[in-house]
Amino acid sequence: MVPQGWEVRKLGDISQIIMGQSPPSSTYNFERNGLPFFQGKTDFGNKTPAVRVWCSEPLRTAPQNSILFSVRAPVGDINLTLSECCIGRGLSAIKGKSINQNYLYLYLYSRKLNFEKLAQGSTFEAINKDELSSFEILVPPLAEQQKIASILTSVDQVIEKTESEISKLQDLKKGMMQQLLTQGIGHTQFKDSPVGRIPVGWEVVTVSDIFEFKNGKAFYADGYSEDGFIVVDLLNISLDGKFRLTPKDKKISLELYEKFPKSHLNKSDIIIIMTDINPDLELIGKTAIIDNNNFYVLNQRVGCLRILNSLDHSVQFHNYLLNSNRIRQQVKTNTLGTAQFYINTPVIKGLQLPIPPLNEQQKIIDILTSIDDSIQQQQRELQQTQNLKKSLMQDLLTGKVRVKVDSDE
Repeated sequence: MVPQGWEVRKLGDISQIIMGQSPPSSTYNFERNGLPFFQGKTDFGNKTPAVRVWCSEPLRTAPQNSILFSVRAPVGDINLTLSECCIGRGLSAIKGKSINQNYLYLYLYSRKLNFEKLAQGSTFEAINKDELSSFEILVPPLAEQQKIASILTSVDQVIEKTESEISKLQDLKKGMMQQLLTQGIGHTQFKDSPVGRIPVGWEVVTVSDIFEFKNGKAFYADGYSEDGFIVVDLLNISLDGKFRLTPKDKKISLELYEKFPKSHLNKSDIIIIMTDINPDLELIGKTAIIDNNNFYVLNQRVGCLRILNSLDHSVQFHNYLLNSNRIRQQVKTNTLGTAQFYINTPVIKGLQLPIPPLNEQQKIIDILTSIDDSIQQQQRELQQTQNLKKSLMQDLLTGKVRVKVDSDE
């Protein structure tokens, strides 16, 4: 059903569609010579794409304020370009002719799943100009388009502000970790150590002095089940050192769980990623803390650190320390392999840790945990606002809920 006063129009009838064409690679440069160049590998995480390359002799250009639309996998991702740019064959540029550009952007953004389904019928998961031109758009009167775009844009502004606050807090946390885990709190005297200058009163120990270490098991050989105990792997460790569950988590049965007790994970165990396929090594060595007993088993390529004496050492402190730049650099320096990168048991056990007394460990934890709590609060608010945006888009862009348009608009 089409809402009263709305109409269904084909995208090609209400906009100009320009399909990209990649220029010769000899025209690419990093000196800002020519126009910004995008070819479908753009960072589509933000509303405006991140410029990485320029082109001195563009073949196809997108006008300022064009919608950049990915016509190859991932099909349907979009951006708005703030300036004229060169586009390669992975993109099209869409510029509304008889429709509000922001409304059109939001409508296309809301229909990503439709474009993905359309693309799945092709060999390379792509769509062509005819398919794009034939895509149907629900078009309300212009004043209503503008009102809908204004409402949703205001929600976007809240999202962007919250994302900015999260980014600032994350930068603050990085800076505080660097300071607290190298200089401590209130120290004026320092000494040389195997890991660099540390406060007098701190000591340097190895992982094997503090933790029992064990490797994981390849459970896929024994089979997974629909229910049971979660098999913890590298996907369960976030880049900020947090344990997380994911939709891709595998499980094993109670029978298999009881068969391999050495793979059981306990609350407060620290898990550590032992392999990475990316040369930047951003994952390898990252750690997180297990949150419950009798829920998890350890998969291969992930290790477990179990503290030997909790009276002198805080698990939470060591999780922060293991994710700090000082220890991450030790991990990267000792990484092995070429195609797939890895750290072995001797490397992990030999990591050198600068350790303050327990009371100072706790003070450092309190500071960093406070920042973490603020980040998590902002992330919850971000999720709530994103959910609100989805709900509003579903209501406003279908006409299920009509907006009130002032007579002077």
